[in-house]
Amino acid sequence: MIKLFTSTLKRKSTWLLQGSLALASLGALAPAQAAYNYEPSKLSIEQLERNYSKLLQQNPQLIEQIKQYLFEYTQFGQNRDITTKEFLMQSSIFFGSLNNKYKLNNNVYTADPKVDQFAQLGATCLEFANRKARILETDKNHSCSFILAMYMLAGYQRDGVQTLAMLGVPTYVYYNVKEKGVDKASQAEMQTVKSFEKWNTFTLDFKPFIVDYNYFKNVGVDTVQKLFKVVLKP
Repeated sequence: MIKLFTSTLKRKSTWLLQGSLALASLGALAPAQAAYNYEPSKLSIEQLERNYSKLLQQNPQLIEQIKQYLFEYTQFGQNRDITTKEFLMQSSIFFGSLNNKYKLNNNVYTADPKVDQFAQLGATCLEFANRKARILETDKNHSCSFILAMYMLAGYQRDGVQTLAMLGVPTYVYYNVKEKGVDKASQAEMQTVKSFEKWNTFTLDFKPFIVDYNYFKNVGVDTVQKLFKVVLKP
């Protein structure tokens, strides 16, 4: 999915440091617009299964994207130590790759519909798990397992998915530019990075949220190490 991933992340960059600092200021972003409404706990198993099937059909490449991302990240990880903030900024690259068709008009930011579709898939899979739904056993592709691996990074909530997807836009562009050379960057790419430097002024339809090291301690730091081959540090 992102072939440049392992080669570029091995080189320390000021962008990641700036991005890590930006995580601490997310609470200062402008108020949300409209409310988001998807409550899988109120749906029947049959309704959940229909939603799940529809969302996967709308995103036919998603599972392969996740598999490729996990493969590339574990090749990079090699059980190295990494801070939680740096890990989250790197992980935002995946979510940014879902956010290609975001909109930014007069500082009103709207994510690509695929971002909410992923959030709904994550919430649906989590509800399947809570109810011990049979579909988790019959799905030979284990799609929910892959979806939940990434959904975990967002704190198992839509706001976290949206936040990582927003952070991922400039980070994803940055790594693409870095790979091919700044001199070959398009004007649109450079403008994207510049625009997102002002993300604390954006009007959003979600409440910015990012997990921290204590969250991963509760989830299980060993789970992260097993999935991503990195050792998380505060």
